[in-house]
Amino acid sequence: MIIVRNIPAAPFIALLAVTLSFAQSDTDFRIDDDSDWWSIIRESSTAEVLKPQHQDVDESNFQVLGVAVGRDNLEAIQQKLGAAHVINRGDASTGRSQICYAGLDGQTYLTFEIGEVQYGAYLFNHGPRWSGSDQCAKSEFVTSGLKTASGLRLGETPAGVQAILGKPTTARRDGDFVYFRQLRKRTSAVDLEKARQQNPNMNENEFHETYDYYDVSFFIVARFSGSRLVYLGLSKADTD
Repeated sequence: MIIVRNIPAAPFIALLAVTLSFAQSDTDFRIDDDSDWWSIIRESSTAEVLKPQHQDVDESNFQVLGVAVGRDNLEAIQQKLGAAHVINRGDASTGRSQICYAGLDGQTYLTFEIGEVQYGAYLFNHGPRWSGSDQCAKSEFVTSGLKTASGLRLGETPAGVQAILGKPTTARRDGDFVYFRQLRKRTSAVDLEKARQQNPNMNENEFHETYDYYDVSFFIVARFSGSRLVYLGLSKADTD
């Protein structure tokens, strides 16, 4: 996986403030290990280097239970899904703040994380326990039938995943599908206005050169067992 290290100035300018606010919360926990095997941000998940496909990913793939990955911060997610402990791990490019929701079946999990420049969401019902899994908030919303707005769901077949996401960037020997896509997007008028308000002294040429466009990267991992989806990892990063 490719970790992008420059945070975008316009679309996600509030990310640093969000991360710091959670770092000061009384409900935070600090865990100094990488047992969170499901995290794309953790250092041990970045060994693979792929050439990206230059195509977009529909935003509906990054929406689950009303949460928009890459737009909603951890506080907004908790307002929608309920209070949860925040677990902090790593530092610098691998630093991440995470919240977790566990289904009442004791097997299905939905987790979210925010890193230095990345947002992630994960849905899975297969894999080992990890440090901090006992802090997951129980949720009636997290079920085996939970799916993204695009229809991605646990139990889906490889053909079903490709019908939604298209051909993967690579199909690993173990059967995993990996999607790595990058493209350049025009900044919305709303985000441009926010950037202008935060940079009132920047001249017009410099401002538009800096903020008119931004790069977005999508990294998706679909893991199967018995030809059925058991893990879906969604990661999104924006850079200037």
